[in-house]
Amino acid sequence: GKYWQAQELLFIKQGEWGEKHGAPPDPNAPPLNALFDKYARELGLDMDKAGASIKARKFDAKIEQDKRDAQSLGVRRTPTFFVNGRELARLGESDLRKLIDDELNR
Repeated sequence: GKYWQAQELLFIKQGEWGEKHGAPPDPNAPPLNALFDKYARELGLDMDKAGASIKARKFDAKIEQDKRDAQSLGVRRTPTFFVNGRELARLGESDLRKLIDDELNR
């Protein structure tokens, strides 16, 4: 599969699809299906297989569980990192190192 390539592409393109489809959505933003189809073609995915999985709603339960898990943890953005249940407030190597050191010294 191309899971990791797809994940990387979605993070790279997050500004293209994420902010334009937030709340409130940008009325001029292209439809998400069109964007994701474009990304799938860029990755060389089997469009028939992907379409069949989407229509079968094969991954809906997993997606909904992931959303519930994120909400229960208070996740508001991606990526979000936790160390021993403490959220990394700012992304950056020095902040992550400090949080890890703090937890190791507890």
